[in-house]
Amino acid sequence: MQKKAGVVLSYFIIFLKIFVVFFYVPFVLKTIGKDSYGLFTVVSSIIAYISILDFGLNDSTLRYFVKFRNSVDINQKISILSAVSKIYTTIGGIVIVALFLVYFYLDLVFINKFTTVELTLLKKMYIISGVSIFFTIFLNPIGAILSAYEKFIFLKLVELISFVITTIIIVIFLNEGYGVLEMIVITGTINIIAQFIKYCYCRVKLKICFPVFGKNNQYIKDLVFYGSPIFVVVLVEQIYWKLDNILIGAILGTTYVTYYAMGLVFQKYILSFSTAISRIMTPNLISQIDSGSKIEILNEYIKISRLQLAVICVISLNLALWGEEFLIIWLGEEYKKSYLVLLLILIPFTIENIGNVRNVILQVYKLYWIRALIIFIISILNIGATYVLLNEIGIDGAALSTSISLIIGYIFTNILLWKKVGLDLKLFFIKVWGKAFLLLTIIIVTILLFKNYYVGQISTWFSLILCVTLTGLFYFILIWFLYLNLEEKKIIKKIFSK
Repeated sequence: MQKKAGVVLSYFIIFLKIFVVFFYVPFVLKTIGKDSYGLFTVVSSIIAYISILDFGLNDSTLRYFVKFRNSVDINQKISILSAVSKIYTTIGGIVIVALFLVYFYLDLVFINKFTTVELTLLKKMYIISGVSIFFTIFLNPIGAILSAYEKFIFLKLVELISFVITTIIIVIFLNEGYGVLEMIVITGTINIIAQFIKYCYCRVKLKICFPVFGKNNQYIKDLVFYGSPIFVVVLVEQIYWKLDNILIGAILGTTYVTYYAMGLVFQKYILSFSTAISRIMTPNLISQIDSGSKIEILNEYIKISRLQLAVICVISLNLALWGEEFLIIWLGEEYKKSYLVLLLILIPFTIENIGNVRNVILQVYKLYWIRALIIFIISILNIGATYVLLNEIGIDGAALSTSISLIIGYIFTNILLWKKVGLDLKLFFIKVWGKAFLLLTIIIVTILLFKNYYVGQISTWFSLILCVTLTGLFYFILIWFLYLNLEEKKIIKKIFSK
């Protein structure tokens, strides 16, 4: 019940966020302006780097609580909690030091492109966001514990309510004439409150106390070893998705940060669709990997990936085919320049996120270190390429560099699954992508011919919605009748029936 309800709530939250973004982003851009929105994006990117000081230990906590949640040995659970508490207390201290150090370097990085007023505002926003991220990181184990105990309904309800309240309050304040600083204050305050609600639930309902400082240190090494490669991968992801914003802000200014951000505004929702099923199924998958055969793991991997493809590709197809028209109608003619950014990153990002449960397999097989090192090297090369291409061709260069990096990382990760884990990747690609590639090609060619010969200038919401709807219907008819098998149709029907 928790898993199915968790999936349904996950998708409901994603759809709600997408619906809100349609109205919220244009409203915010109009209210605070492109420069302030770019400033908001830069602060978020800097704070995202501080957030990686979790060092991947959230996944470590989840993994070990899944393993020992049903254990009758209370001391074992206390030992894990003690190890997690000591680690996160140390991390809390590191976060405070990092926040102070970064603060004193803000002037040095942004002084050439930011005005004095923008720099002052940047520092205030940074301090407020820093307080919020400190509490988020320190209380991260609570979310992992709740996931391990499959309290998905509670977790998703907290996320849903927090999002709705945050959005409503920000809209009210912006209407009253407040600005981007107040946006940060509201977001940070509600985030802290949400963390403490989860903390209270964990203590009252699960009777699990955090932090706990015992004498047993036996799990510290295991937690750190499991989490370290995850930390490297998270660092790489920040380089891909956040460093571009910082470099663009430093080289081109805040306005171009906004143009770039609008090209990526829906990427996180594609990721959300992808992980909504895989995240809910992670505890079960971990248990299966611990006890299952390679064939069972491969079959589960294929099943999850096919379901992800069925859900994700309809969004990616519509963004790719109608994204330029959408950006113009949604935000204005000047945001047409965001379309190429969207397209360059959308394609490899979609492919990479279909089957992203592969990362869980590598983690449990203790091979994640290899992937982490490979994509870390790729990301370092990406920094240099981004810097050069930004100066040569602007924000499109940053998108191109990230796109190529994603493709190379995807190829090496699959080689790792094939060579080290021993999964039959040929069967995987045949089952997941074989027929899908042909169907997607048919859809793309048909829609492009339709656009060229039968569609005039799409300039209204009605015409755009009509085109997107027709594309979606065409896609689902082909996918339902020519791609999904009976078991997958039953799973989708069950989800919708719930």
